[in-house]
Amino acid sequence: MWVPRHAAADEDPKASRAAPEPASHAALEWPYPEFGAAEIVVSGTSFAALVASLVIGPRSDHWQRRNSFDESSRDALRVPRSFGRQVVRDTSDALLSLTISYPYLIDALLMSAWVRESPKVGVQLTLATMEAMLVTAAIMGVTKVTTSRERPFVRVCGNDLPLESDECDGGNRFRSFFSGHAAIAFTAAGATCMHHAYVPIHGGGRSEIAPCAGMMLAAGATGLFRVMADQHFLSDVLMGAAVGTASGLFIPWVFHYRKPIHRGDDNVSSLRGDRAPQRIFVTPFGVGLGVTGLL
Repeated sequence: MWVPRHAAADEDPKASRAAPEPASHAALEWPYPEFGAAEIVVSGTSFAALVASLVIGPRSDHWQRRNSFDESSRDALRVPRSFGRQVVRDTSDALLSLTISYPYLIDALLMSAWVRESPKVGVQLTLATMEAMLVTAAIMGVTKVTTSRERPFVRVCGNDLPLESDECDGGNRFRSFFSGHAAIAFTAAGATCMHHAYVPIHGGGRSEIAPCAGMMLAAGATGLFRVMADQHFLSDVLMGAAVGTASGLFIPWVFHYRKPIHRGDDNVSSLRGDRAPQRIFVTPFGVGLGVTGLL
């Protein structure tokens, strides 16, 4: 007996079953510890330390000693003209804004909460990144006021820069060590690498490496431009990059990804795309950092 195709499909539940949704569009799960009391204490303490460092200001005994490494790198990288240094400085500020915004606006809000329809994951990514940035900012603030290092541009005050300018007449000129731009940018980059190593925001696979590599490059450019703009010595930027990367990688891992919460095979496979999470490593490479990954 001949049966219309649509009727047969209606009678067969397997035939009417919808095709599985691609991993890049399926909802995400969060089988890790959520932001809790410990993270609130760490974040609150870090915020208080940052505010205190801004209120207290640099100590009066300033660090003005020079060394051959910083002097030679300054001579090689510093933009010679004042206008050019201002352009490079503004570019560094713009890059910092982009690196700070990416983990919040792209990974957490756009991709996780909206595209992947997983607002809970978006919230957890936001809080983990925020905590890492607060820890970095606290370490940076305390270090700046205790070391009170003179910025490299101070030596041209009265020549290229007017003595009454904000740069030459204020406590900010003694906040060189270490670079806040480099530290925060690398914190955002490190957190992005860690998130994509454990959460398949783009569906898993090689696509998770690209955001990490891109953010590391942007953070490196942010720090380099600070040296070119004569705002920091190279050692300031390298230390900021080291502290920021460590905080961005370590804070999310120790509070969240280190001990997954096993809620059954279905949830774990939904998060990981039926495979182990990608591993992304940030390692020293020359005078900078390199990014490698295992799929």
